[in-house]
Amino acid sequence: TRKESSAASDVYKRQPITHALKDVSDPSLLALSAIVLAVGAPLMEEIVFRGVLYSNARRWFPKWYALAASSLFFAVVHANLLSFIPLAALGALFAEVYDRTRNLAVPVIMHGFFNLSSFLMLVFAPDVPI
Repeated sequence: TRKESSAASDVYKRQPITHALKDVSDPSLLALSAIVLAVGAPLMEEIVFRGVLYSNARRWFPKWYALAASSLFFAVVHANLLSFIPLAALGALFAEVYDRTRNLAVPVIMHGFFNLSSFLMLVFAPDVPI
C-alpha cells in the first residue's frame, strides 16, 4: 500500500541534521554548524561510544565483542539505514584506533574530519548523496 511504501522510504531518508542544514544560508550559522559538527558532536560521541561504552565493554568482554557492540550501537544511534554499515565500520575503526593509542583525542580528531568533510559536501555539493 501507499502508506507502507511511504513508511519504508522514511527509513532511507537522510539524518534530520542534513535536512536542517540544506536550507541554511546565513554564513555565521553555517560556521557555527561546522564547529558543532566538527568539534562538539565528535567530542561528545567519542566520549560516550569509545570512552564509556567501548572501554567498559572491553573490561568485561573480548575485544571483538566490545568493538562490535559499540560500533553497532554507534550506527544505530545515527538512525539511517543506508549509512548503517559504513557507520558501523567507521565506529569499528574509531574503536580500534582508540584501543591501539589509548588516547581518545585520536578518534575525536578523525571523527571531526569525517563530520567536517560530510558537512562541506552537504553545503557545497548538496546533490551528492552522503
